[in-house]
Amino acid sequence: MGPLRDAARLHVELIDLGYSFPIGPGGLDHSSVGAIIVNGKGQIVETNRAAERILRAGDGLLVRYDRLSASRAFETAKLASLIAAAAPNAGVASAGSMLIARGRGQSPHVARVVPVDTWLPGYDLQMAMVLVSIPSEKRVSEHELAQLYGLTPAESRIALALERGKRLTELVAEFGVQLSTLRTQLSSALKKCGVERQSELVRLVTSIPVAHPAPNETDQT
Repeated sequence: MGPLRDAARLHVELIDLGYSFPIGPGGLDHSSVGAIIVNGKGQIVETNRAAERILRAGDGLLVRYDRLSASRAFETAKLASLIAAAAPNAGVASAGSMLIARGRGQSPHVARVVPVDTWLPGYDLQMAMVLVSIPSEKRVSEHELAQLYGLTPAESRIALALERGKRLTELVAEFGVQLSTLRTQLSSALKKCGVERQSELVRLVTSIPVAHPAPNETDQT
């Protein structure tokens, strides 16, 4: 990365995702996660090496008319909306997540769009960072699963419990609800996720990649 890497410390606030972390000079290039800094219009300001590889592949995420886009029009529109919310001209910025489909039956990218504070001269406009997960990474959170598929917190919780190998009968005591309630929640989750069987739901949840910054090699002992 260029000036942002060489001259600044970025503070990335993952507001809706519930955590934050600082990225020092060159820190983004030590991440296995694709990181793309954009302005409120979706125009790319900076990328790290992982993001460059993703964009060069053009598999689901690409640059079109100088703006970060998805292969499908409705996903491009949603991505633009999330970027605008993370880098508003006025008001409170917010974070969000979405799935971006890939070709050849591959698992989708998960894109997380978060506000960025730069504190840099010449970079005083609101900006956002799009974090694109590497598909080999696993374990989505309850909050993100709910956001990605429109699940209720209860539906998201049961989906993740099943992915961990739990049975509905075991969840009666763990969640403190009736078996009939769990079956209703499971049926609703299946419908929202576009699958018909519990096993298909488990495979879907397992396939969702999760962004975790890779450890800096210089920090390893």
